[in-house]
Amino acid sequence: LSSIVNEISSLKVDNIDVSAIITNSTNYDVETEKAIEADNLEVCFTVQENTFTPEGNKDIYVQILDPNNNVVSDRGAVSFGETELIYSGKTSVNYRNQNLDVCTKINVNQKQRLKSGNYIISVFHDDFKLGSSEIILN
Repeated sequence: LSSIVNEISSLKVDNIDVSAIITNSTNYDVETEKAIEADNLEVCFTVQENTFTPEGNKDIYVQILDPNNNVVSDRGAVSFGETELIYSGKTSVNYRNQNLDVCTKINVNQKQRLKSGNYIISVFHDDFKLGSSEIILN
């Protein structure tokens, strides 16, 4: 019964969209499809209205996996009981039981440039996976 309650009351996301971004000194971003040019990935999604979800601040974690299933831009790990999540970015949202559009920009070339291939982007609240998307970079 508790797992059903947790499922019903959990956050839900929709419309996960990922863009590779070149950030330049003129304070505007340019989208790219080239892995070597990208210095940020912008992840946007909508947290859906759910009257069963308690209002308040929610930590949302984004995990980016490269073509070899390695976490890109490892920011550390967060533990939830016996499970652990290695994440690429984190944002906090003030959830008020209404649809909420969220965008977060994650710097992805701190240690090394991205490689060509398919990147999987997953969005989590605590240890619950809310959804995922992918981007293919040349």
